[in-house]
Amino acid sequence: MLRNKNKLDVVVIAIKRPAILRLCLETFKKNLLQQFDVRIIINVDPVGEENYSQEDIVNIAKEYFPNVVSRTPKKEIFLRRSIGGGAKSKQISFFI
Repeated sequence: MLRNKNKLDVVVIAIKRPAILRLCLETFKKNLLQQFDVRIIINVDPVGEENYSQEDIVNIAKEYFPNVVSRTPKKEIFLRRSIGGGAKSKQISFFI
């Protein structure tokens, strides 16, 4: 890792869908994030493909970026907040 790279936190909201996460992270790493020292902050909700665990999904993130901070709640968080409303925010978000 180069010392002069700018640091960047990337927040990833995921479910247990490894193929989609791999495609997303591979594209980000190859096309968008090469010039940054990236820290992935990932929340993995416990829904999705039954044959994968939340930890499996976190480990996929670690395959692409060495600095990963994870949260693996027992109940889905993101889906409930995004569908149910939640607080309004001025933050710009991208959903893939």
